[in-house]
Amino acid sequence: MDDHERPLNPRGQAGAAAMATWLNNLNSQPDHAIVSDAARTRETWDILAGAMPQPSTHEFTHAMYLAGPEQMLDMIQKAPETSQTLMLIGHQPGMSALVKLLSDGSEPTSRSRAYSHFPTASTALVDVPVDSWAQVDFGKGVFSRFSSPKELASA
Repeated sequence: MDDHERPLNPRGQAGAAAMATWLNNLNSQPDHAIVSDAARTRETWDILAGAMPQPSTHEFTHAMYLAGPEQMLDMIQKAPETSQTLMLIGHQPGMSALVKLLSDGSEPTSRSRAYSHFPTASTALVDVPVDSWAQVDFGKGVFSRFSSPKELASA
């Protein structure tokens, strides 16, 4: 099967559901999501959105499919200014590279492990203190949280 059309497997579905619960427990619901148009990322978004207490806007875009950090930064900078919390759902190795480049380097080792191992459905939260998405840039964020479905299952 073509990679772009490959659906989530049962482990990925369970991981997305676990991440939805984790995000809800943190009261960290996105206002807007930029999602790769690959089948498995669309499915991940559907699981997350179905668990959210309030609906969020989203866009499926081929530009997120296998995007690098520079491409994702460009998408962040063009995000709707009406949103306060943005979610990106993409693919490796771009996601871990983006988190690393956005980070100001102040994160503990327990979070920086995401730079080398970012399992399916893992979620990183990066706080970027800016007034506009257009102001987001590499090195301006604080990598505040990270979790993977396996960690949640063992907690």
